[in-house]
Amino acid sequence: ERDSTYMIEMAQRGYIAVTVDYDDAAIKYTDGCDSFHEKSKKIFDASVTGSVLHQLCYENSFGHRDHIPVDCQLGVVVSGWSQGSHVASLAGNYAPSLITAGLFWGNGN
Repeated sequence: ERDSTYMIEMAQRGYIAVTVDYDDAAIKYTDGCDSFHEKSKKIFDASVTGSVLHQLCYENSFGHRDHIPVDCQLGVVVSGWSQGSHVASLAGNYAPSLITAGLFWGNGN
């Protein structure tokens, strides 16, 4: 439930909002930056069929286009907490023309 609070708040303000699950096992967290890049690419590389961003922006995988049109050209905001902030902060590497802002909590140093 806690993971969905931000998404729900953004949706209530009129934004298209989604939350993403990924493997956040501690062992994957401590193996360095490669795992962050791998996770970020799977989520945010809009050129890869099956990535979350590709599904949201170019497919109807969520069934949303029948009800809510999504225009990612208007911009995509990413956010994350802790490990999620590391993954989300790399999103611009994979969709630089779509990612327009980011909000990161507990990103560390």
